Amino acid sequence: MAVKYVNSVTGLDVNAGTAIAPYKTVDKAISVVAANDTIILVATATDYSTSVKTLPAGLTIKSETIPNMVKQVYARINFAASAITWTLQGNITFENLVFYNWSGTTDSSFIYHGRIAGIDQIMQFTNCVIDTVLTGSSTAGRGAFIGGGGSVTGITQNSVTTNFDRCLITNIKNYYASAIPAFLVFTPSNAWSVNIRESTFYNDATGYKLWGIVGFYGTVGVVTYRNTILKSDHANQPLLGSGYGANSPAPTIASYCCLDGIDQRSATITNSINADPLFLDKSAKDFRLRATSPAIDTGILI
Repeated sequence: MAVKYVNSVTGLDVNAGTAIAPYKTVDKAISVVAANDTIILVATATDYSTSVKTLPAGLTIKSETIPNMVKQVYARINFAASAITWTLQGNITFENLVFYNWSGTTDSSFIYHGRIAGIDQIMQFTNCVIDTVLTGSSTAGRGAFIGGGGSVTGITQNSVTTNFDRCLITNIKNYYASAIPAFLVFTPSNAWSVNIRESTFYNDATGYKLWGIVGFYGTVGVVTYRNTILKSDHANQPLLGSGYGANSPAPTIASYCCLDGIDQRSATITNSINADPLFLDKSAKDFRLRATSPAIDTGILI
């Protein structure tokens, strides 16, 4: 299990990809890694870019620096409003990364999990930031930052699980003014789950409607929020969980959460509050809580 380092400032793609001789680009590192390897992006003042790629199974892409949005210290992948797709071949882990300014308009996704026979696939995001996403479709399709393929003849996928732990997710919007479905996560699978834990979701009042935070197109699945703050200032409230079509809710459970401006239809809500969490300065992306926030000390140890 190899480890490759990338530094957007001091690196060179002719280097060996070590800590003292890092690559310069994410794409170079992806081109040389194999299953279960790790890519480490050094936090720098210069953003990383990438292109369409297929990722080997079990890959970890991480930074050793937890993102600080206030001080702007992070390893940030900037998509420059493009619809770049990474296709998965198995599990994937992202840690301490910022994903910024992705824009897809035709049923596209940044993370695409195709149907893989016999595999229980896990996508793990830990201490990550997803900031500024436009998604959707100009037809009767659907768009999502994280999505997957529909049914494929002869392939039975065991399950797909997407986890967000201690993440910040902000300004996920629809590219189109029409009510075409748009989501953060869209998971068409026979067995799926999305778990958002100890995280913060915030949408401001601008742009077009986000249909739902999580969407599904399958027969068995559940969306779970725990110890999470979810706030939207948009006139059209996003569903906690939404089926594809007719704005139908998905099976959704939220516990020990703070909810404000969120459509909670058909969701099971326990030990949660409906209140403004009182961010310190949301316009400056400072989502720390004010001392008077009602969300303080309302969670539970996991």
